[in-house]
Parts: sequence; structure tokens; C-alpha cells
Amino acid sequence: MSVFTTTLILQVYFSKRLAILLLILHGGTILLLIPLTIEFVLFIKLGLGVLIVGNAIFLVRRHLLFINHPLYKCRIIYNEKIKAIQIFSFTGHSVKIISAYSHPQLVILRCRINNNKVNLIIFADAIDVCTFRQLRVYLRHKA
Repeated sequence: MSVFTTTLILQVYFSKRLAILLLILHGGTILLLIPLTIEFVLFIKLGLGVLIVGNAIFLVRRHLLFINHPLYKCRIIYNEKIKAIQIFSFTGHSVKIISAYSHPQLVILRCRINNNKVNLIIFADAIDVCTFRQLRVYLRHKA
């Protein structure tokens, strides 16, 4: 008999830790552009600045606000027949776990949905405490 009898539904919310991390990373990168000395400095700095801001906007939309994220509200089920964990996306597609990283304050799920690689970054402050603990146990004992 399995100890994984409940289905986990990952409803991830806004994470203050991830927001601070993204702010420090992208803000620091923009600050590093100031002392940069290259030919055609203005155009190169402006182009790099636009790329950095675009990347920040993409990451905030995808990993902080979960806009159009395919793993938002996914379900995790332990399948007794195959003795493995299965993830189903909100749309019902089956998801294959490529790898998972579990830390007491962070979980990163790398999955494949329809030949697309998708990451789900979950800090401890972005999800219910009990669900976060159960997720870490699921990932620790996955086959």
C-alpha cells in the first residue's frame, strides 16, 4: 500500500523571494552596463538594456505571475500500477518529469510537455506549507 494516497494540486502564488531575486539579478546587470566602455557605446548599451528588460518582463510574466504557464494548477498523482509519480497539466496533458531539484526553501521541476521543456520554480513562500512539504516528499521518493 502506498503512502501517496492524496492528489496534490499545485496552486502557486506570487513569491516575494523570487521577486527580490529577479530584481537583484536584472537590476545588477543593468548597473553593470554603466561602466561598460565599447565602441558605439550608446547603441550597444541601449540594445543590451532592452534585452535585459525584455528578459525581466518575460520572467516576471512566466515565473512570478504565472501568465500562460503550462504547469500552473497542475495535479501530481502517484500511480500504483507503474509505481511512479505522474503530473497532469491544467489542460489535462500528461507531463513527463525530466528532473527535479528539492531544497528546504525551493523546488524546481523540469518537465516536458509535447516536446517543450518547461520549468516550474516554487519557493516556499509561494505555496501552502503542507503542500510544499508533500511535494518535497513526493519528489524525494519518485521512481
